Amino acid sequence: MLKEIVQINSINVEKYCMKQELLNDCEIIIIKIDLSLDKNVKSYLLLSKLAKQKEILPLFVILNSTKDSQEKLKLLKNESYFIVESERMFEELYEEIVQVLNPKSDGDICLDIADIKTVLDYRGVAFFGSAQESTKDAALVAIEDAVKNANIKDHSLRDMQAVLIHFTIHPDYKLMKIAHAMEIFYENTHYDADIILGTTTDKNLSKEYVKAVVLLTGCDS
Repeated sequence: MLKEIVQINSINVEKYCMKQELLNDCEIIIIKIDLSLDKNVKSYLLLSKLAKQKEILPLFVILNSTKDSQEKLKLLKNESYFIVESERMFEELYEEIVQVLNPKSDGDICLDIADIKTVLDYRGVAFFGSAQESTKDAALVAIEDAVKNANIKDHSLRDMQAVLIHFTIHPDYKLMKIAHAMEIFYENTHYDADIILGTTTDKNLSKEYVKAVVLLTGCDS
C-alpha cells in the first residue's frame, strides 16, 4: 500500500528543504513548478536531491512552459519531468498516479512504486495522456486517444524507451482485447523499451467501458 504522496510547490518547498524529516513517510513527492511564477528552480532541485537520498521518488510537473522558460528547463536535464498545460491537467495526473498505485481488487494487475521509478528513471521530458471509451473496440480506441492526448509533439512512439499503461475496466472485460490494444506499443516503441501494464477493475462500470492512461518517457535519453 502506498504510504504518502506529497505535493511540493512554491509555498512549502523551503519548509521541506529545512525539515527533511517531513519526508519520512513519503514514497513520492510531486514537485509542481509554475515557470511563470517560480523564480528559484534550484530550491526544487535541492529537495529532489534530498528525496533521492531517502529513496523517495521526485516527480516534476511543469506548468506554463514557454519559449522564454527554456533556460529554466535546462536545469532539469537530470530529472524526469512532465509538462502540463493547466491546473486541471496537473490534478488529473496526480489523481491517476494515486489510482494506479492503489488497486481495488485481487483481480487487478497491480503496479507499484518500482514500476513508476522504472519509467521515470529516464531523464528529460515525459508525457502523460488519458482517454475513455465505451465502443466495441474500446481498449484500442482509448489507447490511441490517450497517446494523442499525451501531445508528444516533435517526438514519436519510436523514441520512447519506457511506457506505463494503466487500464480501468469492468471485471468481465476480456483481457484479449487489452492484449490486442497493447500491440501499438510492442510494434511502435523503441526496440528495447520497458513496457509496463497495469489494470484496475470496477464492477460498477459498464462492461464495455475502458479508461486508458499512458506515461511515456525516454525520448531524451
